[in-house]
Amino acid sequence: MNKAPGVFDVVVVGGGVIGLSCAWRLAQRGQRVLVLERAACGSGATGAALGALWPAGPLIQGALQEMQRASLWSYPAFAQEMQAATGLDIGYRRQGRILLLEDATQADRARQEVPAAAMLWPACAGGPVMEVLSAQQVQALEPAVKAGGLSGQLCRASAQVDVARLLAGLLAVCQKAGVVVREHCAVSALEICAGRIAGVRCGAELLAAHKVLITAGAWTPRLHPALAAYAPIKPVRGQVLRLRCPQPVITRIIKRGKVYLVPWGDEVLVGSTTEKNVGFNTKTTPEGVAFLLAGAQALVPALRDATEVRAWAGLRPDGPRHQPVTGPVPGVAGLYVSAGHYKIGIGLAPEVGRRVAAMLTAE
Repeated sequence: MNKAPGVFDVVVVGGGVIGLSCAWRLAQRGQRVLVLERAACGSGATGAALGALWPAGPLIQGALQEMQRASLWSYPAFAQEMQAATGLDIGYRRQGRILLLEDATQADRARQEVPAAAMLWPACAGGPVMEVLSAQQVQALEPAVKAGGLSGQLCRASAQVDVARLLAGLLAVCQKAGVVVREHCAVSALEICAGRIAGVRCGAELLAAHKVLITAGAWTPRLHPALAAYAPIKPVRGQVLRLRCPQPVITRIIKRGKVYLVPWGDEVLVGSTTEKNVGFNTKTTPEGVAFLLAGAQALVPALRDATEVRAWAGLRPDGPRHQPVTGPVPGVAGLYVSAGHYKIGIGLAPEVGRRVAAMLTAE
């Protein structure tokens, strides 16, 4: 089929990891793709993420949890494909996570998850994919962690990725695949004719497209009433800290309660707050930073000697019942959404990109 000059097959609105992953896979399927980002690519929920990747618990078998696990299992191939295409290493590594078990209920569930994970999940190097550790075993694996006599659940399937390098890798593979990326280009309106999408407007400029995919996270409902009805996504602020230590203090992701630590050499990322009803305010607060710092230092006392490198906040896109919204928008042919991935967008990016590209090219 001849393609009309100046008309894109797909315009992707939103340049975070979800939008870029979808754009890359669409271009691989022969689509002419334009990505529009209101600010800089990755400056929304992507830039606020810590890059911790862990599977949904093996006792939960919902569609989202299955997709989360499938995406995590595919991450090594996803990273290798990007590196083969661009030479860029996105910093993916699987070092595991220890969850400290704070009460009997949490400990009982952790024990139940161990055989389920062994039966359902791919094997991991170094030992069982999941196991419950005594307090002494936790201390032996992570001497700097003050476990307070708590046992822990070790998940060897958990991994991490350098978010900045992931973003750079996605931009590079998109460019190599022929995707056009325009930053600082806020969509002011959707162009809809006779119930069908015709393109988008950036100010006075009309960018014509056969299909439009909205991956704008928490900003999605603001683009059109049809999107507000179909994808009522709300912003949830998360504050994050980056600390630098005189020397490395932990080797795995450590989580206790609402605080988790992600190690990167002599730095530790500390996350995160979960703040609803703050609108689109991305400012950090003294209370939020103090909560994270106190939690990190209580968990790893050696972090009292760390230097605060940076504190920042981002807006997680929270869909209905914490579920993402993906699919065609009712009443507007050619308009699609993939948004609302809340706290797991980084982990879902490989699988969402593949599935959304297949959906948009199925016709």
